[in-house]
Amino acid sequence: MVKKNTKKWTPMKKLRIVFLFTAAFILCLLLAAGINDKTNMELRLMGIHNNNLVMLLEGSGKLCAYYKDISSPDSMLTKAENIAESGYTFFLDGGTLGIAECLESELDINLYLIDEKLKYDEYSLFEFAPSEGDKLAFANVGKNTYTMYILSTEGNLRSCEAMLEPEDTILLSGVSFLGSTQGGWIYAYADGVLRRWKGNAFDSCQEYPDVPCPEKLVGEDVYIDRNGLLIRIKDSVTETFNLDIGSVDPDACFGTDEYIIAADSSGTIHKFDWSGEDIQETGTAKAEGRILGIIEEYIVTEKDSQIYLEQLTFKEPNSGEETDPTPTPTPTPAPGESEEPTVSPSPDTGLDATPTPEPESTSTPDPDDGSSEPEEPTPTPLPSDKNDEVGKLIEEIQFKELIGDNGKYVAMLSGARVADLRKIYWPQSIEAFTQEDKPVFDSLLKTGMKIQIPLSDGNSEKISVIIRGDCDGDGRVRKSDITFASLYIVNAVYAETDVQFMAMDMNDDGKVTIWDLPMIADEIRRTE
Repeated sequence: MVKKNTKKWTPMKKLRIVFLFTAAFILCLLLAAGINDKTNMELRLMGIHNNNLVMLLEGSGKLCAYYKDISSPDSMLTKAENIAESGYTFFLDGGTLGIAECLESELDINLYLIDEKLKYDEYSLFEFAPSEGDKLAFANVGKNTYTMYILSTEGNLRSCEAMLEPEDTILLSGVSFLGSTQGGWIYAYADGVLRRWKGNAFDSCQEYPDVPCPEKLVGEDVYIDRNGLLIRIKDSVTETFNLDIGSVDPDACFGTDEYIIAADSSGTIHKFDWSGEDIQETGTAKAEGRILGIIEEYIVTEKDSQIYLEQLTFKEPNSGEETDPTPTPTPTPAPGESEEPTVSPSPDTGLDATPTPEPESTSTPDPDDGSSEPEEPTPTPLPSDKNDEVGKLIEEIQFKELIGDNGKYVAMLSGARVADLRKIYWPQSIEAFTQEDKPVFDSLLKTGMKIQIPLSDGNSEKISVIIRGDCDGDGRVRKSDITFASLYIVNAVYAETDVQFMAMDMNDDGKVTIWDLPMIADEIRRTE
């Protein structure tokens, strides 16, 4: 005989049942969300060196390094294979990508170095592993030789000379920031003083008291503080700037000694010129998706779970023209469709790159506005769809190639940039150098700089840059330049170089006379 259950459902029992079902339902939702969760790719590093752009991205438990020759419009992104799957610290040393991997089980650190030719080296720092929360920075002190700086969670800074066992000596206490730049600067902030040095020269470091603590380094001499203000080091002093675009995202900002690029909350990217006494906005561009990083005029964004590398096109602010979003790159061909290594969209990388179509060559407008002197070469022919744009550029900056006793020269008006010469000489790849012969990717052109152009026989030649009226080599034409030219005419000063003489010779008659002075004055008025 079956006994009938006569127990009643009390309100407390009903509440327990409802609670259990609700908890089970929430647990199922959390499990489903965890299964479908997709780790986003994050940009760890990005830099440019000798026309090579390098990116290091991390996502889905993997590291992906990519290189791109930005001087060649049809080059593809090339992936570096067999790098570490995870990293403790990442850094750029010129064109070398460094990854420090902590092997906790072996109490070692492996240091991986990948150069621009994707050559791969591995080094071990035996019997040393950082404590949890420690920060590391690496400084180059020789070929593949680094000094490692360790910042403990207590704020003590120590060093490892030549990557040996760390020294017991504390270099600095109370440190709240440690970082490094691609050019080799090590930054440390403690007790209201910012210090920076290169290599193992901590004892002779530069000190900047009473400055805010960095949040992130966004250039060799530029950083963002924790309040979103920009601080620039120039001529051994610090300057603070507050861009009138709202809060500045450290990941969407890049600065040099001449310009700063930063994005506002709407995705509009602003470019400011701060090479003079005042900061002026010179252009805006639009980006779609989440901005991961900016380097010079290149931007990395994430959109629809894909990563895009694009070149920014700036338009003059308040020009009345609508700023169109930067065109979205099309996916690259799948592996096997191209002989060159390419990157296709995939769950592992989510990276897109865009090949540039092979251009059709045609003639270029004469840069000398009708001059037919045979000894003056014309710029390299350009694709037909770029002729109008480049022709206007040549006319705007009055670009002209000259031949002198010491070789070839290019002359133009002040305000021209290295990027302008890349457009004129495209598809030839050019390299630019400062007056001190240091490589530079993009900057204001100055009298005495040089560009290097490859020749058909595999060699290359350097061409000197002349900026009309720029007698002192600062890239601008000011009253001091017309004063120098006036003193030169009366033999009170002398031209130290041939390019300085040619910068004063405004009418190209081979002499510097009083007839050149009004033309320099016109240049001053044009640029004011």
